Amino acid sequence: MINYFKTIAIALFVIIFTSASIQAEGIIPICSVADTKFDSTSISNNIPTRNNNPGNIKKTGHTYIGEIDESDTYETFVDVNWGFAAMFSLLHRKYSGMTIEEAISIYAPNFENDTNAYVKFIEDRTGFPADAVEINSYDIATIIPIVEAMATYEGGKNWILVDIHFGWQRWISCK
Repeated sequence: MINYFKTIAIALFVIIFTSASIQAEGIIPICSVADTKFDSTSISNNIPTRNNNPGNIKKTGHTYIGEIDESDTYETFVDVNWGFAAMFSLLHRKYSGMTIEEAISIYAPNFENDTNAYVKFIEDRTGFPADAVEINSYDIATIIPIVEAMATYEGGKNWILVDIHFGWQRWISCK
C-alpha cells in the first residue's frame, strides 16, 4: 500500500510539473479538447475502452467537457483523460458524501450489476472499508484508488495511473 501511495505522489508531481511547463510554453492548454477522437479500438474492443469512457457512464443529458456524440447509450470522449475527468465530475456531482457502498448501489444497481461483487472488488482493490469511506473528489488519496478500481471493474482492464491523475487534474482545472 505504501508503494501505491508513493506511485501516486510521483505521478501527481510529474503531471503537475509537466502540465505547468507545457502550459507555460503555450503548447497544449490542459482544458483544450482535441479535434479528433483517439481511436483505442486497436487496444480493446470493450465499450469503456472503445468510447474512452473508463467509468462506462451512460448518457443522461448531462454534458461533459471532451464528450463527443458517437453512441446512443454510453458517453464517448475524445480521449481517456476526458473520460476520467467525467468520472470525477459525476462522482462529485451525484455521490459526494456517500459511502462507497451507498454510491455503488446507485451507480451500479442490482438490476444491472452484481452490486455486492462490485463493492467487494473496490474494497479488495483499495483496502478501504466500503461502509465507512466517503466519496470526496477533492481527497486525492482516496478518490484516485476508488476511480481506478471502478474503471478496472467497468472495463475489465488495468488503466494507467497517469491517465487517472491527468483526468483528475483536468476535472479540477476545467470544471
